[in-house]
Amino acid sequence: MKRYGLASAVAVGLVIGTLVVSCSGDSNSTSPNPGSTVDVLGPGLAGGGWSPDVAAAASKSDKVLVCHSGNGKHFTQINVSARGARAHLGDPASGKGGHEADYRVSSLTPCPPPATPGTVEVCKVADLGVAVGTTFNFTLTSDAVTSTVSVAAGAGPNGNCVPAGDFRVGTLVTVQEAAQTDIQTTSIVVSPAGAQQGTSDLPGRNATIIVGVGTTSVTFTNRGPTGTLVICNIGGNGVAAGTNFMFTAGGQSQTVAAGAAPNGTCGSALTLPVGAVSVAEGAVTGTKVQAITATPAPPTTSDLGARTATVAIAAGQETRITFTNVSQ
Repeated sequence: MKRYGLASAVAVGLVIGTLVVSCSGDSNSTSPNPGSTVDVLGPGLAGGGWSPDVAAAASKSDKVLVCHSGNGKHFTQINVSARGARAHLGDPASGKGGHEADYRVSSLTPCPPPATPGTVEVCKVADLGVAVGTTFNFTLTSDAVTSTVSVAAGAGPNGNCVPAGDFRVGTLVTVQEAAQTDIQTTSIVVSPAGAQQGTSDLPGRNATIIVGVGTTSVTFTNRGPTGTLVICNIGGNGVAAGTNFMFTAGGQSQTVAAGAAPNGTCGSALTLPVGAVSVAEGAVTGTKVQAITATPAPPTTSDLGARTATVAIAAGQETRITFTNVSQ
């Protein structure tokens, strides 16, 4: 029993020794007022997060102010090297590891944290294939406590934002978007950028932030099922090759020069949401539309006089529409 007790004591001593060594390069901040700080990495990286961009900026100055807490209650501002910051703040790429309650000191994340909490808001942008007003659900996790919020998608670039809760400044919060069928997350942006911990996980639809003074925003952009549209133009009788025609489809515009039959000239593929899309050709003096064809299916509607046609866009497929113009 004594041998076992001795071995246990040695093991505990080794663990304590390791922790001491990991922070041996730390020094107390010489700031006369730890609660008032400047952003040594620049105002663009204000916030308590630790990400590749922040780590790269820190490595140039080799100076990182960290608010260190052993128990999440008592906070001490320390000055560490950029390399040593990993022991406190974790891996910049994954955001994992480090001391759970530690955060980087900045103008938005002073040390010790102020009594007034910060607010987290979740924003949603509807991209192609997602209707404005579509509801998305989110889960916020902090200190093993979860809460939920629903956000209706808004038009870009800012979308629609909803307050998602108040948290102590310096708190680590993971924001997780619930999956929806045929909807993918194409972008997650944290504002301010310096508040992000690690990098966004697009396939996993989540990002982690350090809450700062005021409001910290996490904006998710989603895209629904899409296909592509290729617009082609044939210059028939009386229309010179190279004559430009302007086309619009699904809110996008494109200029396509007339080409020789049978294929004409085609523009670059346009990415469009699944469903019916109207394609319109701008009028060119002295010309008219002689024919409108499409593949893999013919137009569902067409009006030669109005220079318009409607075609179907299928998920993951290319639709090709061809306008033939002749002189009047």
